[in-house]
Amino acid sequence: MHKSFNNSSIPWYKWLNSSSVIQILEFIQDLIIISLCIGLFSFMAIQLREMFVSLLPPLDFTRVTADILFLLILVELFRLLIIYLQERRVSIGVAVEVSIVSV
Repeated sequence: MHKSFNNSSIPWYKWLNSSSVIQILEFIQDLIIISLCIGLFSFMAIQLREMFVSLLPPLDFTRVTADILFLLILVELFRLLIIYLQERRVSIGVAVEVSIVSV
C-alpha cells in the first residue's frame, strides 16, 4: 500500500514537497500570468481605440463614460498582475480598488 515513487527511498508525498517541483509549478504559473498580461494589454489597446472612435461626433457621454471606467478596471487588473509577478503576492489594496471601480 505504501509503495515509494519510482522505486526510490523517498515517499511520493515528500517528492511533491521538493523544491524542484515547486519551482516548476511556479514557472508554469508565471507563464500563465505573463500570457494573461499580454492578452489584457492587447485588449486594453483595442478598448482604447474604440474609446477614441466613440469620441467622434455624435458624442454619447454615457458610452464614453462607460468606456473610460471599463478601461480603468482593465488598467487596475493589469497592475494587479504586474504586482503579483514582481512580489509573488496579491495586493489587497489594488484588488479592493478594482472591486470598487467595477461596482
